[in-house]
Amino acid sequence: MKIAFFVNDFPSYSQTFVIRQIAGAIEGDCAVSVFARRPGTAGSTHRLIGRHAMMDRTVYLPAVPRTFARRLLGIARYCSRQGRPAAIARMARALNIMAYGREAASLKLAWQCLPFLNHGRYDILHCQFGMLGEAVVKLRQTGALRGKLVTAFRGYDTSPHLKQNPGAYDRLFRHGDLFLPVCEHFKRWLIANGCPEEKIVVLRSGIDPDDFAFAARKPQENRPVRLLWVGRLVEKKGFRYALTAVAGIKRSGKKIEYLIFGEGPLRKELEQQSAEMGIDDIVAMPGNRPHAQIVAQMENSDILLAPSITAEDGDQEGIPNVIKEAMASGMPVISTRHAGIPELVGDGQSGFLTRERDAEGLEKCLNVLLENPGIWQELGAAGRLKVEKEYDIRHLNRQLLELYAALIPAGDSGRAPAS
Repeated sequence: MKIAFFVNDFPSYSQTFVIRQIAGAIEGDCAVSVFARRPGTAGSTHRLIGRHAMMDRTVYLPAVPRTFARRLLGIARYCSRQGRPAAIARMARALNIMAYGREAASLKLAWQCLPFLNHGRYDILHCQFGMLGEAVVKLRQTGALRGKLVTAFRGYDTSPHLKQNPGAYDRLFRHGDLFLPVCEHFKRWLIANGCPEEKIVVLRSGIDPDDFAFAARKPQENRPVRLLWVGRLVEKKGFRYALTAVAGIKRSGKKIEYLIFGEGPLRKELEQQSAEMGIDDIVAMPGNRPHAQIVAQMENSDILLAPSITAEDGDQEGIPNVIKEAMASGMPVISTRHAGIPELVGDGQSGFLTRERDAEGLEKCLNVLLENPGIWQELGAAGRLKVEKEYDIRHLNRQLLELYAALIPAGDSGRAPAS
């Protein structure tokens, strides 16, 4: 099969799930291209990027010029230098103001067609996040792109996007071929917002459990209990409630440390909160680190403290991959009843869950683990088993390839059917 992946940033430090899915398609003998809007933050540090020469397969799409005149000039140059008559005819469809409104009148849609006009035939067009599906469905309607349209929904592309852009997915829901929410929570959201149920399959975002050596956790006599969290420093991660809970634990006299990996707009605010609460001596925020360093830190940490919340704009998590990774390594988890997290973390089985924005509840859960270290091993073993059974990326990638194949009529693979 010939697969085109559409992503915003590539490769991205916070989106290793995209890298793993692309690797799965390559390992499944698919011809893979990656179309990205921007270079990402991860460089080429993830081992799968080099192993599969992903950067050689990646095309960075040119940004749409800011002015109408520059768009017009660029399109005219394309038509005069390399545009085939059939390709130019397809681009002309992007000028249909009745169908595409301002995007057609401003020439923005026609500009977006340019990179695909001479070679836009694929079996599968896989959009990572709903907003990209929203854009690609229009390119497919013009004929610039051809192939079955698959769209993954992962978090911010759900309620926050529709709050800002009501009806944005109406065209996508009508004309898309398959929708892949990462959890049952998002499946219910898609159906409630007009997506046909028969087009939806939950495809969880997975990890490779073999990347994480399982180790039964127990307190170490020579150091405090180490808490860990990894993620962008943004509202939905719930860091401020975690810091409040950590401050309560410190006041009780228990010895802990909290290490937070990641960068984001809330860094200064969180650093100030730590200082004001008098916990900056036990809270460290070293910023982004390569994935290999995160894995190594997990091996030396005891408990994952992951208090995700629904942000004020409605942004949600899905199921954070770092929770799966921590569970695979044997760490008990403290998190919240947020989005798809209860589908992964069994309350009282592989960790503990509390309400969103409940710092007191987080502190109580921490106290239970700190006062009962004998249950760490049982919780960790249950977490590892859950990840192996339901979140192994190898099984999930095989499922994805089967879903691709089911969209393509027998014998058509490789000929990139038009939709």
